Amino acid sequence: MPRSVVESENDFYCEEGKEYNVEKYIEQFNKRITPLLVCFSKDIRNDILITNPKDRKFFTEEQSVLVSGQPNKEGDQDTYEQLMTMEDKEVKFWMAHPEWEIPFLKECDMDWEKIKQDYNDRKEKEKQLGIDKTRESYEEALNALSEDDVDKFEDEGKIPLSIEKIVDFDPNSNNFVCKEYPDVIIGMAHHESG
Repeated sequence: MPRSVVESENDFYCEEGKEYNVEKYIEQFNKRITPLLVCFSKDIRNDILITNPKDRKFFTEEQSVLVSGQPNKEGDQDTYEQLMTMEDKEVKFWMAHPEWEIPFLKECDMDWEKIKQDYNDRKEKEKQLGIDKTRESYEEALNALSEDDVDKFEDEGKIPLSIEKIVDFDPNSNNFVCKEYPDVIIGMAHHESG
């Protein structure tokens, strides 16, 4: 912004007859900037942002050295181990592209085989929990079926909505299968119209 605009008494950026709410915008600016101050020492951190230019403080070069490991609140800052742990979406991506070399794997002393094994183990547990939950929901829905629901299924092959929400019907095997894992049988259909 040109200095002439900054120093001018005219309101260049306000509607006619409306005042610019300086305090409001300074407060909003300070709120957005506050998280970035974590890179400054706690000794000066709370003195950097001001609401009045007359309150501005000056800091020595030593005071202004950037720091790490001084979070605003405990738990606000990731540890080195957390930073160096691949997220599941990263692991999945690299597993889908085994022909590519993963950058910085060796430099960061990361064991790719161990990372993949951990990922696969966790995903298998998640799958099993999901299957168990689906089976439990399926059993509850079966037990809650009315005689009318059962008759419609046996006579017309109409799957009750409470069951249809939980599993898919595989007409080839005549089984109800897990929606998320279609290779997993949750229950068998026993109706005469096939």
